[in-house]
Amino acid sequence: MNWSQNRLALLVALLLVSSTALYAAGTAIEHHQRAKHQEHSAVVSPAKSSETSAEKKAKGESSGKSSGETKPAESASSTVASGESAGETNSEKIAGVDPESWPLVGLVIAISLLVAAGVYWRRGRWLAAAVGFGVLFAAGDIRELIHQVQESRTTVASIAGVLIGFHLLIAGAAALTIWLSRAQGGAIAEAS
Repeated sequence: MNWSQNRLALLVALLLVSSTALYAAGTAIEHHQRAKHQEHSAVVSPAKSSETSAEKKAKGESSGKSSGETKPAESASSTVASGESAGETNSEKIAGVDPESWPLVGLVIAISLLVAAGVYWRRGRWLAAAVGFGVLFAAGDIRELIHQVQESRTTVASIAGVLIGFHLLIAGAAALTIWLSRAQGGAIAEAS
């Protein structure tokens, strides 16, 4: 490999490491926001339903209505609150697996760093793995961006947008490195 191919391989490795760090930060931010939202929902929902029932009881006593009529409103408000948090949690699962669970996040970070090391020191098939990695994770980032925009989480949506760019750059630079090596007639050193 010549000097430009070495620089491209270094670029791919650095982009992989950078995107991994940004992915870890984005996941931590999302977990924090999700926990904060769940705490807020747990505190607000009971307070709203008890205020509503107290107000309705006062109105019911003055108009002669029984307090039994207020129960559907209470259960509806608590159902909506629990449905919102359940919908948010379930909407992020893919085939029943939460892609943002910490064990899976750790596995993705380890694989990303392994591919970065392989690209930098071995090249060969590792560059092809980087192309696949970049395309696959760009698709996942697009899904995440859409989800975060729907949830109105601009910070995590912005991180997902930047990661789309990083992963497409990774795929493009790795593909260019493979193409340059074949175009110049040089064989890509295969890792043994």
